Order: sequence, then C-alpha cells, then structure tokens
Amino acid sequence: MTVISPKKHDDISSSSLQSAYDEDATYRKKGNKKDSGYIMNITETCNKKNPLQVITDYKIDKNIESDVSMIQERMPLIQKNIDCKELYTDGGYYSEEVVKKAKENEINIHYTDMTGRSSNSNKLSTTEFKIDETSNLIIT
Repeated sequence: MTVISPKKHDDISSSSLQSAYDEDATYRKKGNKKDSGYIMNITETCNKKNPLQVITDYKIDKNIESDVSMIQERMPLIQKNIDCKELYTDGGYYSEEVVKKAKENEINIHYTDMTGRSSNSNKLSTTEFKIDETSNLIIT
C-alpha cells in the first residue's frame, strides 16, 4: 500500500502549480501579504506641466518576479519609446544593477522612501535637504 502525504509548506516552490485553470500563476509572500497570481508594473507620466498624464508602459508577469528584474528589463524600452530622462520609483526597485542600467540609458533615476518599512522619526529624511544640482553639495 502506497502512502501519500502532502509536502510541508516550506517544501513547496513558489513557482509550483497554484491553479489548475491558470498554470502560470505563482505564489508570493511579501511582508505580511500572501498572493497567488500575477504582478503588474505601470509606468506613467507625472509632470505637472503636462495637460494629460498617460500610461507609457506596462508589464504583467508572474508575481515571483522581482521589481528590480522588471525595471531592468523595461528601462531600455521605456527610454526608447518616450525618450525618458527622469524616472521616479519607490525604493523597492533599487539595486546597483538598476543604477547601472539607468546610466547606460541616460536616465536619472530617483527613489522615494517607499520600501515597505516604517519611517524612523529619530532620523532625518533626505527630503529635508536641498542639494545643489551642479555641485551635489547640500545648500544651507
């Protein structure tokens, strides 16, 4: 007689079959949130001088794909399609490789402090400082 027992939770790959109806859906735990399915990244204009803000790029992928890998893949296309010079994104997209890719594509990338962590009131935010764009020195 063959005994069948379920795998332990930690032994199941996040890329394993999550849905019999959607074989590409994956499982992801990010912080306290657990999801099966997909993720989507959207790039949009955000200049107050524009009379209309529009979506300029999107990418849908398995939800186990990292923000860093998605931005690295899409950045050259975004730059090519809209001649992007400035890109604003949250801190979850930061990596040395992303910074390098931005330089290669002549894009100035700016990170917000959205990293999924609570802010520390005992520390000063970088937004408290004014920086001279020519010298990169703090203006007092």
